[in-house]
Amino acid sequence: MKLASRYSIVAVFFIFLVLLANCPSALAVDYTKVGVKVGNTANYKTSTSFGTYNGTQILVYGVILSGIVYLNFTYYYPNGTVASRYQIICDLIAGSIPGSAFLLAANLTAGNPIYSSAAMTINETITMTFAGTPRTVNHLRLPNGQFEAYWDKATGLVCKLNYFYIVGWLNMTIMSTDAWTVVTPPPPPPAPVTPPLSIKLSGEFDYSPLEPTNIRLAALVKNATTMKPVSGANVIIQIYYPNGTLWVSGIMLEKLAGTGIYEWQSSNKIYTIRPQGVYLVQVKAFVTKDPTASDMLLFHIDPPAENQDPLTTISFYAAFTIVLAAGTIVGAFVIRRHKKTQTQTAGTIKLPPK
Repeated sequence: MKLASRYSIVAVFFIFLVLLANCPSALAVDYTKVGVKVGNTANYKTSTSFGTYNGTQILVYGVILSGIVYLNFTYYYPNGTVASRYQIICDLIAGSIPGSAFLLAANLTAGNPIYSSAAMTINETITMTFAGTPRTVNHLRLPNGQFEAYWDKATGLVCKLNYFYIVGWLNMTIMSTDAWTVVTPPPPPPAPVTPPLSIKLSGEFDYSPLEPTNIRLAALVKNATTMKPVSGANVIIQIYYPNGTLWVSGIMLEKLAGTGIYEWQSSNKIYTIRPQGVYLVQVKAFVTKDPTASDMLLFHIDPPAENQDPLTTISFYAAFTIVLAAGTIVGAFVIRRHKKTQTQTAGTIKLPPK
């Protein structure tokens, strides 16, 4: 920091102490309590009218038990290079220029003077979040609004500082520090352990292309370790046409709760399903999101076998037509014969004499 700028800061806080000294006095408290330790650091976002600084680091250089603390300041330019370094002495009991703005005795509270001979008292003690952690802080704001500060109650370290006066203004907000423990959020609860699954698919049948029934497939899902049925699993079924393209993708539902038996049934009768041939079925089972078990099978919708007797290769409809025609012919013959018999019988009946 340039010499003029350094003197500007000192002048700013000298005026601040004069203002405090003109306020009525308050009850005495223990100002020998030092809340920081040697080696503690605090980093601040900084802006000021008397320098091109955007960062400040405060290092606790030395601590004397009687309430004297040495603070080393380092100011940084926006490009990260060091602008200046200097040291100040904080007298927590009697007050100091400008140390009282940066550090107070530990465990002060609302109504306490900021040092033993000061008449200005802390306005309020509240909870705010600084450096990523909720902290109990002491707040002081002068009636004219030219000075406002928030000090951490446990350590006395300044968390936020706003000062406005004739010679300039200074704003500082703490961004990080090791003077208190940063609260880290608890780790998320462990994800539920997905049981290893086993699945057995059944439904390997050779269907006739004319069957008036639905295709039904079943799967038994078990815990692969305990071999007990698993309820509530997600069971996905996919069926592929004989040419390899996807026909159906759906969900198998548990038939009876607690049994681990899942079932799928086609929405159409077999005789409406085309083409004929071998269909591939694949199922996947999982409890959370990733499939942990799978199985597959084949079922056939078969045309008549080529080596069967030619008479048995007649299609169902042709056979049904032949049977129906034969039945019609037989029925007509029976009816005709019945009528002829009636006619012959009627011819032999003798009428009674009149």
